[in-house]
Amino acid sequence: MPLLTPLRRLPRCLLLALCLGLWLSHGASAATVIPEILHQVWISANPLPPNWADAHQAWLDLHPTWTSMEWNTTTCRALLEEHYPWFLPQWDEYDLYIQRADVCRYFVLYHYGGVYADYDIRPLRSIEPIIAQAEAENKQVILLEKDSEIVGNRVGGICIGMMASVAQVEFWESVFRMLQYRRWRWYYHFSNHLRVIFGSGPQVVIPVYWENLPIVGRFPAKKFYACHSCSPLPCQREGGWVRFETGGLLWNKADTHVLNFIDCRILRPIVNHLTSGPHVLFAAGLSLCLALCLLSVFTAKSGGLSVLRITEALRPAAVLRKVVVAVLLVAAVTVVSLWV
Repeated sequence: MPLLTPLRRLPRCLLLALCLGLWLSHGASAATVIPEILHQVWISANPLPPNWADAHQAWLDLHPTWTSMEWNTTTCRALLEEHYPWFLPQWDEYDLYIQRADVCRYFVLYHYGGVYADYDIRPLRSIEPIIAQAEAENKQVILLEKDSEIVGNRVGGICIGMMASVAQVEFWESVFRMLQYRRWRWYYHFSNHLRVIFGSGPQVVIPVYWENLPIVGRFPAKKFYACHSCSPLPCQREGGWVRFETGGLLWNKADTHVLNFIDCRILRPIVNHLTSGPHVLFAAGLSLCLALCLLSVFTAKSGGLSVLRITEALRPAAVLRKVVVAVLLVAAVTVVSLWV
C-alpha cells in the first residue's frame, strides 16, 4: 500500500494521460510485429519443380517456429470471395497466371501479414535478424531492393519476389488502388510483359513505395538480390543470404526475351562502357557536341533561336529530318565510344 500512495496524490487527469500513453506505446510496438508466417503462391498449369519444393523446405528448416501457408488458384480466390469480393471482377479478368500470383501475394500479406517469397528463392540463412531490425525501426513493410548495374549504387528498383509486412497495413490498400488504376492500358494489347510489369507486378508497388518511405524497410540488394534478368541460373552472390534456383520466370514469353536481349546485349554493355573510367568524360564531351549539333539544326544558318524559327522547324518534314540527324548522331556517339 505505501507504494501506491504517491500515485493516489496525482491528479486523475495525469493518471489517465499516463495510462493512455502506456497503452498507445504498447499498441505502436505491437503494430510493427511481422507475423512468423511464410506465404508462397503457386498458380500455374505446371507442377511445382522439385528443386523449388526443396527451397520451400529450406525456409522451414531455417525458420522452425514459422507457420507455412501455401496458396493456389482455389485458395486465393476463396480469400477474395470471403473478404474482398469487390476485387473479384478484376481477378477474373486476369488471363495470365503470373498476374493472379502477383495479386494474391499482396492480399495475403495485407490480410495475414508475414513473409512472402517466390518458390525459386532458396534461403541460405535465417532472415530473422533483418526482420528484427526493421521492427525495431518501426518499419511496417519490407521490400526486396533490386540491384541494377545501370544505376550503380542507387536503388535500382523493387523486386516483389520477396516481401514482408505487418497485417492490415495501409500500404497494401494503396497498392490495391493502384491495381484498379492500372486495370487496363492501351499498350497491354501489344505485350504480355508490359501487362504484367505495369498491370500487376513491380510497377504497381514502386509508386506506393516512394510515397511511403518512412514505413518501408528493405532486404538489402547486396545480401538478397542475387540475380538480374541477364544472370544465368542458379545464381547467388558471394556471402549472399539467398540463392535463385533454376526454372524461374516461367511466365516469360517472346516479348520478354526480346526486351531482355536488348537490355542485356545492347543497353547494359553500352551504359557500363560509357560510365567506366575515362569514358565518362568522353561521353560527356560527345553529348555536349550532340546538343550543340541539334541546336544548330534547329536554329539553321544565322536565323537565331526565335519563335518564328522554332515554328518553322516544327513542320513535319523538318521534324523528320531532325529526328534522322539526331538518330545518326546518337549512333555515331555510341560506335565511337565503344572503340575508345
